[in-house]
Amino acid sequence: TVVQHKVKIAAPQLALMKKLERDFIMTLPDGTVLEAKSAGALANMLMQMASGTVYETAWIEDMDNEDLDLTKVKKVHHIHDHKLDTLKEIVEEAKGTGKPLLVCYYYKASLDKLKKAFPKATVMDKAGSCIKDWNKGKIPLLFIHPMSAGHGLNLQQGGSTMIFYDLIWPLDNYLQVVGRIDRQGQTKPVLIILLVAEGTRDEGCAAALAAKEDRQDQFFASLKRLIREYRKNLAKAATQVVEEF
Repeated sequence: TVVQHKVKIAAPQLALMKKLERDFIMTLPDGTVLEAKSAGALANMLMQMASGTVYETAWIEDMDNEDLDLTKVKKVHHIHDHKLDTLKEIVEEAKGTGKPLLVCYYYKASLDKLKKAFPKATVMDKAGSCIKDWNKGKIPLLFIHPMSAGHGLNLQQGGSTMIFYDLIWPLDNYLQVVGRIDRQGQTKPVLIILLVAEGTRDEGCAAALAAKEDRQDQFFASLKRLIREYRKNLAKAATQVVEEF
């Protein structure tokens, strides 16, 4: 079951996103001016803001270098905590039921916020060293990245609820990470919760994922029908050959 958990964004922050979407440029409350250099950069910035932060890429002089070379750095600007507050409510409810939660993040800035808000949570490392503890029910809250935890991991024994803090566009990565708990050996109904910031690019992303998944399901369903018809016709042809013989 996939559920969209709507997250209401305050009017000032929502207006800021609309300004960026319309003009490719915006001014943050602290006076920082951020500009999207391309449509791709704009889409990425809007997705970041939907989750509560936005990156600023800047070039600074490296004073330790004799040639004063410029160094590329990323500065994170805080936009809101609405998704974080919503997640806190979900985590608190889960404590009462004893259900472990898997939380998917995409941006490092999101992970930093999550770690600060939930200092006792576990972050999945590249080696997957926490998998055994997760499957034994020793980890109540696990943070995972869909690109590094999307293939080959068996997490179905440790929990059945997955929350997408940051939404992602690639359908393959989405389905692969969901497949870590929605797989053979899972004994409980799987629940996928998408934290969707209202009025933001999150809504379009959630709709796109649903539409792509539906089309994929329709494709496989039609393929199965063709296979059944092919086998039926093949069996019929074989029967006719035997009768004629």
